[in-house]
Parts: sequence; C-alpha cells; structure tokens
Amino acid sequence: MKPVLMHLLNVIDSGDIGKIYKELQKAPDISIRLLKILNSPYFSVAKEISSVKQAVVMLGLYALRKIAIMLIFAYNQNNTMKNNLIEKKRIYKLLYRKYSKNSL
Repeated sequence: MKPVLMHLLNVIDSGDIGKIYKELQKAPDISIRLLKILNSPYFSVAKEISSVKQAVVMLGLYALRKIAIMLIFAYNQNNTMKNNLIEKKRIYKLLYRKYSKNSL
C-alpha cells in the first residue's frame, strides 16, 4: 500500500484543509485520480474541476476520506501485493480499527 494514502487519511482526519492540499500536491498520481473521480458522471459536476484545491473544498472531509479509503483498497487490488494476504489483512484491520468507531 502506498504510505502516502495512509498519511493522507491521517491529515484528512486532522481537518486542516491547507495540510490536505499540501499532501495532495506531493502526490500527483493521487491528485489526478481524485480529479478523475470528481469529474466522473457519478458526481455530475456542472463545470469540470481542474484544481486539487477546488476538489478538496467541493468534496469536503467526509467524501474525501471515503475516496482515500477507496483508493487504498483499489491500490491493494492492483498492486503486486495481490498475493500477500497477510499484508492485506493487516491493512484492512488497521482501517477497521481506525474507522469502525467513527462512522464514515
């Protein structure tokens, strides 16, 4: 799993929009995925979102957290870690412990 995604989750939980934006600037691959998701038909935005700052503000912390978790799962499915069930189990347990008490 990309450590930057877990770190991003922690920054999102802090609620500091400035820090979230800075973390996303450090990870252009995640920023691009975020923009693709936000500009997808699912969100049906009237005007294409082209900046990460705009995306963060538009989504809000709740949706951003859900997308970050989704990206963690997606990364794990597509990564070479596919066959490493022990590592997957550890990651899923960690996410469950962190977010099961607080509803997503």
